[in-house]
Amino acid sequence: MHDPGEEGSAAPTTLVYRPVGRGPALARTAGVTLLALGVLLIVVGLSHGRDGLGAVLGGLVLALISLWAISVLRQRVVVDETTLVVRGRFTRVRVDLATVEAVHEDRVGLVWVSAAGQRPFTISFVTGGSEPPFVPEVRRRAIACGASLDTDAELIARPPRGTRRFFTL
Repeated sequence: MHDPGEEGSAAPTTLVYRPVGRGPALARTAGVTLLALGVLLIVVGLSHGRDGLGAVLGGLVLALISLWAISVLRQRVVVDETTLVVRGRFTRVRVDLATVEAVHEDRVGLVWVSAAGQRPFTISFVTGGSEPPFVPEVRRRAIACGASLDTDAELIARPPRGTRRFFTL
């Protein structure tokens, strides 16, 4: 039986990186408030029949805007010992760490990942200030899985051409 406090034990760890800053804070406050106002407008508009069509449309617009704001709460990166899973607002990518060719943070703090057989992608909500630092941690785990990382990629200032930007907004 494994004792979590036992010294020298190397239990596999799963790291979860989530966006921080204004985005999630606004999603929890303004996003939820706009959603409530949108639903209220829809209910009021529906109760007024044909005369409330403008309120229903306004409520739908507010609800859609709020859902876009709230969707930032879905964003996260999960790194375990063998895989990297990035979930954006509406998309998801799974990468086996053994296939990782490059992981880098450019000069402006944009993190990008390149894996064999997949188009490179950026992750803007993960930065070098993440704890533990994202790029070195993914590199360490990828090497442990047998990946051969491109050391020249560390010298590149920007992500490679054709990089998907699914996880940037």
